[in-house]
Amino acid sequence: RCMGRFACATDCMGKRGYSRKCSECFGELVSCSAAKCWAPCARGGDENPACRSCTKAKCRPSFEVCSGISDLPEWSKVAKA
Repeated sequence: RCMGRFACATDCMGKRGYSRKCSECFGELVSCSAAKCWAPCARGGDENPACRSCTKAKCRPSFEVCSGISDLPEWSKVAKA
């Protein structure tokens, strides 16, 4: 829905009850995924293992520093629901 836009993703997370700072961390993760992993993520999104691998390598480290969350579960259709 937000198509990688930082402000949209940040606002979306804020509406789900996350603090502004935490929402910005998620916004950065979404924005990074769109900027640095657009090619693999354009082909199947998070269902594409290449997309997940790219975001894990290129975007997750800064998200973990920003948010303090380092024990993210691996993607699954159940976790996505």
